[in-house]
Amino acid sequence: ASPPPGFEVEVPGERPAEGWPRALAEALLRGFAPGPGPTAAFVSGGIDSAIACALARRHGPVATLSLETVHGDEFEPARALAEGLGCDHAEVLLDAAGVRAAFERVVRQNEVTDGLSAEILLQLSTLYAAASGACRRVATGYGSDLLFDGMLRVPEYLQAVGLGTGPELIERTRWTGELAPFVHWSHGVAAEHVFWKPALMRLALSVPRELCFAGGVEKAVLREAAVASGLLPEALARKPKRPLTAGTRSNLLLSAALGIPEPLG
Repeated sequence: ASPPPGFEVEVPGERPAEGWPRALAEALLRGFAPGPGPTAAFVSGGIDSAIACALARRHGPVATLSLETVHGDEFEPARALAEGLGCDHAEVLLDAAGVRAAFERVVRQNEVTDGLSAEILLQLSTLYAAASGACRRVATGYGSDLLFDGMLRVPEYLQAVGLGTGPELIERTRWTGELAPFVHWSHGVAAEHVFWKPALMRLALSVPRELCFAGGVEKAVLREAAVASGLLPEALARKPKRPLTAGTRSNLLLSAALGIPEPLG
């Protein structure tokens, strides 16, 4: 049987290396559905959030937000991205009181029992709360790491979850609840996870794995797709990837708030 409209997957033909970026670009552009009203995007300056922001920016103004704690931030690359795409940018502080409140909200709303997912979701929850006053819709690049092997290059993460392949990590999200909508709904915000679309996911998992990490560059094929589609200029598309938790080190803040002597993560 033929797939329903919008779920078709067209894979490259005779020239696979050259064809994959084009196919991914088309899937990204086709998969993003603009919504009514103002849109925000959570950005760290990495390729995932940059693409999410650029997709939303094609349809109108976008307000960008990034996070900081007393332990660090990702403001410099986020500011560069916002300036490059012509977005109004805001910087959000996650403090000791906020991290405990966000953690409790994540556990209560999403029923999260996985510590790694809780750490990510509490950061997202803080950003959702900050965005909710100005918009009703947020674009995120969350989930891309699982599709383009980003997490497979983090040995500590693989050891913590006890898994070793992309499909296994995607399957894990079925019980962690990290992509369930309840946290952002609790803030009155709709989230658009631009990579977490069935057609794009199937296409991404069909990409030859050697194109995901090529020439020492993570997500090389995705960066090429962003440039080929005109979503991002070379300078923004080639920036080194920084995951949401790398700059903020929110695990230290959460450990202290929960009274855990050894920092989580």
